[in-house]
Amino acid sequence: MFRKVNRFVVAIKGICHAIRTESHLRFHLVACFYVIFFGFLYNLSGVEWGIALLCASSVIGFELINTAVESLCDFVQPSFHPLIKITKDISSGGVLVSALFAFANGIIIFGNRDKFLFILNFYLSYPTAILSLVVTIIVSVIFIFFTNSR
Repeated sequence: MFRKVNRFVVAIKGICHAIRTESHLRFHLVACFYVIFFGFLYNLSGVEWGIALLCASSVIGFELINTAVESLCDFVQPSFHPLIKITKDISSGGVLVSALFAFANGIIIFGNRDKFLFILNFYLSYPTAILSLVVTIIVSVIFIFFTNSR
């Protein structure tokens, strides 16, 4: 039992380390936050929620794997090596492919014109909602670009 709990704790520590040190992961987490936030406003169906969360979690998962691969490569070969570069590029490519498909699915799910106009009308009707959105965007930018403890 203790080993299973310990594995969970170690995994959480790894995720927290990656969040502290990787701005790309923080960007993807912020994007995931907004997918969830707007998912509630759009009143997504169960299938739409499933697709949106699967896409978001795959991007975050690939980013975590990419971070691990890059860390291992830096440990094994601190100086430049062409094969390490190819390994890192391929790993980053996995994140890119996942992110592009997630973006495409986001356009399909959130591209409903009627729902978009409903949300836009909501924000135009309630100035405090616009202020709240602006505050979350400012906090997100600070989280992405100004959080770093390497």
